[in-house]
Amino acid sequence: MILLHQRLPSGALLVSNIHDELIVECPAAIAEAVRDILVSSMVEGMQWVFPEVSIDVDAKICTTWAEK
Repeated sequence: MILLHQRLPSGALLVSNIHDELIVECPAAIAEAVRDILVSSMVEGMQWVFPEVSIDVDAKICTTWAEK
């Protein structure tokens, strides 16, 4: 979460975390870039803790939380 916070562009905000899930709100114009930052930050952060484990991250761009 620290990596993500440091990397998020202006206009993007980490609004919630639930277990291994992070929810970021941002303008639609930067959603794909923010998704890529989210994925790379989660993978990099977990590799520091578990370098021998393969890390897969699923990330979706949604307009509401109900679209999960």
